[in-house]
Amino acid sequence: METNHAGTGYLRTQDQVRLLATNKTIQKVRERAIEFLVFLCALSSIAITLGIVGILLFESWNFFKHVSLFDFLTDTQWTVLFENPRYGIMPLVTGTVVTSAVALFVALPLGTTIAIYLSEYANNRVREVLKPILELLSAVPTVVFGYFALLFVTPLLQSFL
Repeated sequence: METNHAGTGYLRTQDQVRLLATNKTIQKVRERAIEFLVFLCALSSIAITLGIVGILLFESWNFFKHVSLFDFLTDTQWTVLFENPRYGIMPLVTGTVVTSAVALFVALPLGTTIAIYLSEYANNRVREVLKPILELLSAVPTVVFGYFALLFVTPLLQSFL
């Protein structure tokens, strides 16, 4: 009894080709499913953004039916809960501008001086210690610094002043 080894090899090759074709088909189906999910995520983010903008425009339109744009931008009082409510945003804008200006006047010279010192004058050991510390500080959100100042710095200043 002789066996045909050539025929068996051919069948194995056919099975391998079918298996590869099946694997490629499964891979294509998976890729299509992933593409569809990514498309749905992108579409949902666009829809949510448009929804937010739409709601903001609708509510702003209703607000500005009762309050003139000129009064809103130039009035110096924000008394929403009073009997005669006033919606002047000027104190909020002024506070933001003053806070930003003070922060810039402090941060620009200090940051520039530290950067020049670290890059030009500090030895390697000091640079290796300070650079990671500064990178960690830059990763902390500014809200955390503000909360820290509110809880610790403000009472300290109040006790001295």
